[in-house]
Amino acid sequence: QDPDSFYSGALADLIIEDLKELNATITKEDLQNYKVLVSAPLESTYGDLKFFFPRAPSSGPILQLMMNIIEGYKLTPESRVDPLANHRIVESMKHGYAIRTGLGDPEFYPYDQADLEKKIAEYLIATDTAPSKKTTNVLSSS
Repeated sequence: QDPDSFYSGALADLIIEDLKELNATITKEDLQNYKVLVSAPLESTYGDLKFFFPRAPSSGPILQLMMNIIEGYKLTPESRVDPLANHRIVESMKHGYAIRTGLGDPEFYPYDQADLEKKIAEYLIATDTAPSKKTTNVLSSS
């Protein structure tokens, strides 16, 4: 079916029927009035690769953050079997997950991208997760 069917056609009717069974409050008028917002993606590089991420409210900024943390450790293909490298990857995910609570839908909670990036950088420094910090002995048994 065509895209308009999702918002105002037969498909919209089916969606509303299903949602009513779940006691949802969304109406066909809500679907009809919905406007898709398109924004420029975030861009990052990882080595010589270029990545594009969707902006908030998706988790694009968080994935970008995690990749930026990991890139600072200069991992190699051999790193995939290195416990310390795996620890660093997991830690980047942990910190990304923690920071995501500061993201919201910019349509409802406007924020400045530069301000968010500054906050992320401050968070990395404050939590000792920035790659410039010495973390080579994190898994040391001594």
